[in-house]
Amino acid sequence: MMISLLLLLLFFGPFGSPSPRLLEKEECLLENKKLQQKLKMLQDVSLLFELQLKDLLGNNYHRKRSKFFSAKRTIQMDIVLPTTSGNLLVYDQDCAMVFNSGKKASGYYRIKPRMDREPFLVYCDMSDGGGWTVIQRRSNGKENFYRQWDDYKQGFGAFQSKYDEYWLGNDMIHDLLLRGENTLKIDLMDWHGETRYAIYEDFQIKNETNNYRIYFGAFSGTAGDALSGGNNYESQWSASINGMPFSSPGRD
Repeated sequence: MMISLLLLLLFFGPFGSPSPRLLEKEECLLENKKLQQKLKMLQDVSLLFELQLKDLLGNNYHRKRSKFFSAKRTIQMDIVLPTTSGNLLVYDQDCAMVFNSGKKASGYYRIKPRMDREPFLVYCDMSDGGGWTVIQRRSNGKENFYRQWDDYKQGFGAFQSKYDEYWLGNDMIHDLLLRGENTLKIDLMDWHGETRYAIYEDFQIKNETNNYRIYFGAFSGTAGDALSGGNNYESQWSASINGMPFSSPGRD
């Protein structure tokens, strides 16, 4: 179970005493600081939109007239992309096999990891060597990820545009990993466009009977070994999630 740590800072002054009146110069400095903070926030948002626009213009599958950015609009519009594979076509067992079959364009494909199960739609990222099956995307905060067990079991979210947020589904992820020799890559980007990544070898998720327990091997990358609890070996025994069952609200 992943735990978020929140730091709450509380400042207390003398109780019952009136607040001292600020000098005019001090009031100006305080107001100036507030304006600088607002300006910094707006600059960060502007930079994020510039990065998204650059990425959109750099991919062929976005060569479609859209209203993603408009001088008359201030709200970001979704771009609905056609699936690269088509709605009725079924390709290989995962995105790696799609890539090896000669299809090099990133986009949505229908795959079928198991012959006894129905095919399903996934986003295949053909960059960085190609053939990456994207099991989760969080980019714009539109999707609610505070969900129950069944939602994570079946999957949720939108599967139309590149920046749609979703969770593929624990059952689908388990089916994808049945053949073994799997590598998990986690890509991260901050508001300033700085990127980090983490790679885990031998990544596995068990079935629902085993509560989707997670297992992984060697770590490499620049984002830090978060799944193992960091680089402090003395604390890894309690912080690592290797072998831990999946959890959701109401079911730990």
